[in-house]
Amino acid sequence: MVDRPVAEIEFIGRYRIMRKLGSGAFADVYLAVDEQLESPVAIKVLANRWALDQDIRERFLNEARLLRRIGGPRLVNVHDIGETPDRGPYFVMPYADRGTLEDRLADLAGAGREVEPAAAFAVARDVALALRRVHEAGVVHRDVKPGNLLIFSDPDPDPGHGREAAHGDAAPLVEPDERLVLGDFGLAKDLSIRASGLSLPVGTPGYMAPEQSDATAAVDQRADVYACSALLARMLVGRPPSAGVLDEQSLRGAVGPAVRRSILSGLDPAPAARPASAAEWLTNLDSAVAADRSSGPARTRRFAAPVLGGVLIVALTVGLLAVLRQDRPQAAPAVAASAPPVPYEQVFDDTRTISVSVPAAWSQHWGNGWHPGQSPFYGKINVGPGMNASPNVSDWFTDAAVPGIFVGASAKVVKEGRFSPEYMRQYFGPTGCTAAGSEDFRLDRLGLTGVQGRWTCPGGVWWRYAYGWPAHHRYVVALEIKVVAPYDGGTWDAALNSVTLHAEPPNG
Repeated sequence: MVDRPVAEIEFIGRYRIMRKLGSGAFADVYLAVDEQLESPVAIKVLANRWALDQDIRERFLNEARLLRRIGGPRLVNVHDIGETPDRGPYFVMPYADRGTLEDRLADLAGAGREVEPAAAFAVARDVALALRRVHEAGVVHRDVKPGNLLIFSDPDPDPGHGREAAHGDAAPLVEPDERLVLGDFGLAKDLSIRASGLSLPVGTPGYMAPEQSDATAAVDQRADVYACSALLARMLVGRPPSAGVLDEQSLRGAVGPAVRRSILSGLDPAPAARPASAAEWLTNLDSAVAADRSSGPARTRRFAAPVLGGVLIVALTVGLLAVLRQDRPQAAPAVAASAPPVPYEQVFDDTRTISVSVPAAWSQHWGNGWHPGQSPFYGKINVGPGMNASPNVSDWFTDAAVPGIFVGASAKVVKEGRFSPEYMRQYFGPTGCTAAGSEDFRLDRLGLTGVQGRWTCPGGVWWRYAYGWPAHHRYVVALEIKVVAPYDGGTWDAALNSVTLHAEPPNG
């Protein structure tokens, strides 16, 4: 199957397609109109290339089931579910006509406006109340972040679902005629279902708890508690914790001591030391806010919200060893003398057939085969041993700001005649990027010869690739890497010098 261009899609079910809102690693989201109800809707469709992958298909459908089961005014609702003629499942949700909290923070930064503590507390309270319902249902969200907090117009809000008012002249992040809703349950986990093995590391760096990066660790509601504190820190000091580190000094001047302690308790690296649920976290936060208000005047020093968006992931991967520092009110920002050395670690695919060294910050990796998400692999499963590694492995191939690497070996694609040096020399490369030359490739250490090249992309992003075949041409070894500043050619060199084939891939 091949995903069709948006211009060729007129209807999905009874819904007329207006435009694509976005794409992720596994699904596309469209703005559409329900012509029977004359209402705009958002339709999430599993990408055609994954329609035959039963594990991914089931996870996609599970998102819709969870949303229908839990329900509530603070969670995105599912109105309809169906299947396209290409057997791609989809489900229909309300359209968030006011954007996301990420959009709102970026707009404030662009206007030079600050996020007031009272406004941040109000949003944090909304999020915790949404998660309280999720946790009571025995579910953990695992990807709470500004981009997954949707804002809807709500001209007749229910007083019972109102938010804490901002105090003084504080401008709210979410207006009284708007409603904040938690969405994107694609990574949500039903704790009542016993896991059958290791869990893939999932989440978004900066907001994901440390245990979410450990495939052997148990993940429960306390991972969402961590995300609540990280989200509140993002609003108060302008960025989420770096590598889970946010010292009390970073918050001094933005909030009082009780709130600082409440935030830091939610960011404790040990899950057992955090509040047990979002409800408990909210109770602690409310008590802390009240204590600080009664003990002295409100703080006047605040931080402007930065434009993060796609740049957020890059900044986080650079700063994984850094600690957020308090800004001095009158001093110019310090300039680092030199970038710290990049630590590397070796990662393997699930079959331990192939390994490579990657930056330690790229700690998320899927080792379950060839899933780079591109032609000619659409709909292909069991292609051969392979893996993806990235700071955010679910998004690296579709989000230009997220670096990552794919490494794989396959006899199957060679046997099918779909992979040859001649084919790869004409390979079209990533969408929107420009070929910057190719040349012969030789890796004597593995006895490989082939082709290598480079693509340049907008924003200073570039890709490198190398495809090598042994003399008998029974299989191919493939490397593709996306480099985003501050990573440079050293990352590519480290991968090329370390990739190791521990066994010949099976002859598919």
